[in-house]
Amino acid sequence: VVMTSIKGGYVLGSHAQPAGEAEKTESISGVAGAVLSLTAFMLAFTFSMVANRYEVRMELVREDANDIRTVYKRTDLLPDPNDRSIARELVKSYLDQRLAFADKANADPEHLQRVLRESKRIEKQLWDITIRSAEGGMNSDYVAILIESLDEVAAVQASRVDVGIESRIPPGIWIVLYGLTILGMMSIGYHSGKWRSNI
Repeated sequence: VVMTSIKGGYVLGSHAQPAGEAEKTESISGVAGAVLSLTAFMLAFTFSMVANRYEVRMELVREDANDIRTVYKRTDLLPDPNDRSIARELVKSYLDQRLAFADKANADPEHLQRVLRESKRIEKQLWDITIRSAEGGMNSDYVAILIESLDEVAAVQASRVDVGIESRIPPGIWIVLYGLTILGMMSIGYHSGKWRSNI
């Protein structure tokens, strides 16, 4: 895009009517400088958005890992050995789904939706086991601790989905950035073509 824009501007400038030295050095250079300054501002703004999003994503990954580890440990509070075994296997499967969600090689929307559906299904199974244990006479303090951990896991997952999939740079900003880049590069090419045509 950059090279094509410069070439297009150069062709336009070389075929334009020769101008005086003042126009050549002031008008065209002024326009090119203004457009490139605006492009630099938009780039800085975009990079700031991306950097903040990256930091939030890294923090959420750490929280997700800690919350999953906590849930795994707290499955020991379940009174039924069979429920404990099932819950541990479910947490392991949940971890596999979280890793699949973060896998860049399988980032197509259909795959991500499938992973999210499976994650929610596992969350519900863990929740059902906890509620069944509570109804069977499990210590209320243990129930509260386990439910709190499950809630934190679900909340972090929702945040990761929001930041990782939905909170992306708006298409409008990309359009403006591309437009300014094209205009800036064309103005540089035009200035070069105009200068060469005046020699």
